[in-house]
Amino acid sequence: AYCMHGPIIAEKDRRIADLEAQGAELKVNNRLAKREAAKLREKLETEQAMRERCEIIISFQSATISELEVALAELPRSMDQIVALVGGLGGSVSATATKQAEDHMTR
Repeated sequence: AYCMHGPIIAEKDRRIADLEAQGAELKVNNRLAKREAAKLREKLETEQAMRERCEIIISFQSATISELEVALAELPRSMDQIVALVGGLGGSVSATATKQAEDHMTR
């Protein structure tokens, strides 16, 4: 006894099974995507923290470089004052030591 609705019911059952399989696959993909998103968020937070630390270090180093530039700019004047002071004390520093200091200053 062949039922003419048999093929239609079989096709609907096949479609339902396909949709259920697609639904299960989408759930798996969704879980994987959420895990990947969490990993990427963590990586982003780590990179942001590293960037902030690097910016602090760069800022500190820039300030230190500026301070050193000021000190280096003042060095010739300071050396001139020292040489003048020593000269005023009767030249108790040898000419060789003074020349070495001046040579070192110009490097």
